[in-house]
Order: sequence, then structure tokens, then C-alpha cells
Amino acid sequence: MKRLFVLLLLLLMVLGAQLDAVTSQWRDFNKLSPQLKLRSFLPFLSDVDCKVQSKDGIFCNTKCSQHKIIDEDGCCRCICDRGYSLQEDRTSCVQSGWGEWSSWTRCITSDWGGLQQRTRTCLTGGRVTNGRCKDEGSQWKSCSEVKRGFRIRKNIRYLNDEELHDILQAFAKFKNDPTEHGYLHISGWHGWPFVCPWNKAYKNENKTHCSWHHHPLFLSWHRLFAVQFELGLNRYLKNKTLGLPYWDWMEDGWTNLPDLVRLPTIFDPVLGKIIKNPFFRTFIPSHPKYKNKTLYNYRHVDGRGIHNYKLLLRSMLLTMNMPNYATFDDWLERVHDQIHTCICPPYRQALVEECYYSMANVPFAAFDPVFLLHHSQLDRLFVLYRELHELAGDQDWTEESFVGSYKESNGALHPEVLGAFHWPLSPFSNVTMNSNPVTSNNGVWTVASAFHHEQLFGYKYESLDIGGHSWQGLLTDTQLRHKDATRQNPRLGFISNAAPSFGFVSTSNVHFVSKNCTIP
Repeated sequence: MKRLFVLLLLLLMVLGAQLDAVTSQWRDFNKLSPQLKLRSFLPFLSDVDCKVQSKDGIFCNTKCSQHKIIDEDGCCRCICDRGYSLQEDRTSCVQSGWGEWSSWTRCITSDWGGLQQRTRTCLTGGRVTNGRCKDEGSQWKSCSEVKRGFRIRKNIRYLNDEELHDILQAFAKFKNDPTEHGYLHISGWHGWPFVCPWNKAYKNENKTHCSWHHHPLFLSWHRLFAVQFELGLNRYLKNKTLGLPYWDWMEDGWTNLPDLVRLPTIFDPVLGKIIKNPFFRTFIPSHPKYKNKTLYNYRHVDGRGIHNYKLLLRSMLLTMNMPNYATFDDWLERVHDQIHTCICPPYRQALVEECYYSMANVPFAAFDPVFLLHHSQLDRLFVLYRELHELAGDQDWTEESFVGSYKESNGALHPEVLGAFHWPLSPFSNVTMNSNPVTSNNGVWTVASAFHHEQLFGYKYESLDIGGHSWQGLLTDTQLRHKDATRQNPRLGFISNAAPSFGFVSTSNVHFVSKNCTIP
């Protein structure tokens, strides 16, 4: 026993000596979490060559010209301050700088000011190095007269009596509108009845619906889709400034879906009586009867993935701190998928059939009015992402940065990603299907343009706070990433200024539900 104690003491002394030897080079070590500090011994002691595992990996006793961190896989990496780029030797940092500004694009006119853009490219020694330069890589300006007021999207929890009455009566008429501006017709663009034309320029794609998922076009396509719904609803609203409400599922206190969509009947505070709720469910047109009845969308809500506000808010803190657009897009869609799945998780055979006609299945998801509240919320988070980078002064909405972020995240690019930034989003760009003058306006239906929601589509959000926490804390997070190189990879963990009471946030304590709405 005594010999064992002595051996353990000697081992601890060796560990301490080795750590002392590298901390003079490793000035960021003390900023790491206890878990990462422990992991920091592993590559050093076992002499693991992380270059075998990752192109960025180095030995932990390698000297870096600026900073050294331990990444998710337990390997050491050199990183550079913003304004510098890591060289091919993976240890040296060289200064980066902007190229010349492009000319301003043509003016896309709209009733809300229109849009012109210009861009520039971040370069290091003549090669493109996206995300490494200080300041902004893209700018925009208005170029036409503001002729109409903006629609304001509000939290579903805080609609006043007149707004609730207005949206109830308008949605009932919207659902019964048999024209191309009606709810059922627009819903069909997402999936069923599979009549939306597919742009055949993408080879080997046989889809007959237009929606995009798990693809760089996801957020932009669904933004246009939500606007199409909003403008259809607006035709019947008395208050033309009322936009599509959103459901902030990160707020504390939700024990079920919002009453507006949950209840078959609802109290209209202006009429002073209970009425049939048009948001409760929707019949699915052109579909054969199901169980000898007219087919309506199904719901079997599992609250484990929807009402765990701490889980959802923690995941969003991480999402908003992702280092580039591709990782932000990926993580936001994971949260998006969780809500869809848990509206009707098919974890019993009886539910497999019914949940096929629900939010959990792409072809029928848009027929559930919950879809509107959920995607208004999702778009709000996309707006917040833009706002954070605009105010932080690092907006880089360029084709090089957009496409480059997917290459950086995935290592290789599917050919269709290369042209995604300027791809015409169907059916909005198809004038034979879309006569709406806002979403069919020439040039608005691309990722490049659709980013600018206010100037081209005429709506704003009443608040950008998340789960009752001020969004200003996320702006502080973004600004800190510019000053502190060790925060460039939020997966390593951090304490967000938006919700410091949540403590250390990292991939180790952010989880997403499985397809059966179970939390790992």
C-alpha cells in the first residue's frame, strides 16, 4: 500500500511538472473548464498525434504563435486572433485583410425601401480566408421609397383582445379561400399534393415539392413560405399591421401547445362567446378518406421535447454562438426538427400511421396551423442572427462566406451547394404559380436577397428576446468572440451573457431528441 501511494505521488509530480512546462506557452489553459483541463493531459502524456485524426491537430507541446486550445476531440490546436489566419503549418498566424468593395448591385425596389448590396472578400496572402478579417464583408442600403407600413409579428402569449379576435376571424376566412392566395393552396407548396414544380437544374432530384430541409436553402425558403402565408392572412385582417404571431417555446411556463392552436373551441373576447377554433386542425385536400373519414392533420404531443424550456434555451444559446452560418443553420434546424417531431412522435405502431399526417412528416406538416407559429419563431431567430452580426460590425453575407462556411464545416461540398446563394427559390420565382407581387418580385427569391426581411418583405418582430432573456446578452457574446480567440469555438463551452444563471453551456449538456421524442 505504501509503495502504491509513493507511485501515485510520483505520477502526480510528473503530471504537474509536464503541465508547468507547457503553461508558459499555453496562456489560455486557465480559461478552460475543469473537464477540458483534465482532457488536456491526454494527448500530451500519450503522445497522440492528432494530425492523424484531424487536419488541425498538433502535439500539445508544440509552440503556437498566438493561442493554443484543446478541442472537442481532446486534441490541441493553435488558433489566431481575429484579423489573422492560421497557416498551413497549423501553428503560425499571418495577418488577413479585405479586398476591394464590389460595385453596388442593381436596386431591388419594394414598398419598404428596397435593397442594394455590395461585398468584399477576406484574403490572406492572396487566398480567400472567410471569417478571419475584422469588420464587415457586406453592406446594404435602401434604394426606393417606403410606401407602406411594416407588419409586426408578436408573441402569441401577448396578443390583446382585439388582435386575438382579428386573427381568429381572418384565419377562418383564409382557410376557406379557394384561390392561390388561400391557406390550403399555399400549404401544398411544402409537400402534399406534390404539384409544386421542381427545378430540374439539380440532377438526380425527383422531388415534386419545393421545400428544402437539411440544406443551405432551408431558412431562406421557409422565410419566403412564411411571408406567403402572412400576406394571404393579411388580406382578411382588419389591422393590416398585424403580422404572423410566433410561439417562443423557450419561455418558461408552457405545459401544452398554445391555446390558439390546442383547443377545438376558443373564447373570442370581442364577440364575448366561444367559437369554433380555425387554428385547431385542417382537413387535407385531395387526399382519400382515412379510416373512412375526411383526413385531418393529427397531433399526439409529447411534452418532453417541447416543454423543456431549459433544454431548448440552452441549445439556442449554443446555436447563436456558432462560428459561421453553416453551423448556425445546422444547429437551428436541429431545434426546428425537435418541435416538429414532438408534435406527433411515432413511437407506437398506432401512432406511426396517424403521425404520417402530422407536423412530424414533411409532406403534411404545413397543414397544421402550429406550423405557422413555429416557423414565425424560427424566422425570428434567423432575424436575430442577422441583427447580432450587423451590430457587432462583422456582417459577411457574401457568396464566398456562405458557401465557404459549409466547406469549412463539412470538408467537401455537394455540387448543388456551390450555386445555392443565388439559386432561384421555387415556386416563388415561378410567375406561372406565384402571382404575389412581394414574393415574386424579381430577385427577392434568393438566399442573397431574402436575408433582408424588412427591406424586401415588410415585416419586423416586436421583440428578439429569447425565453424571456434579453437578446443584448447574445450581442455581448458575439462581441467577446471577436476579442477572445478562445471563444471562437463555442462547442468547447462558455457562459452566455444572455443567461449566465444557466452556467456552463457546451455540447456535453445540450441534447436533441430522437425521432421518437426521447431525450438521450
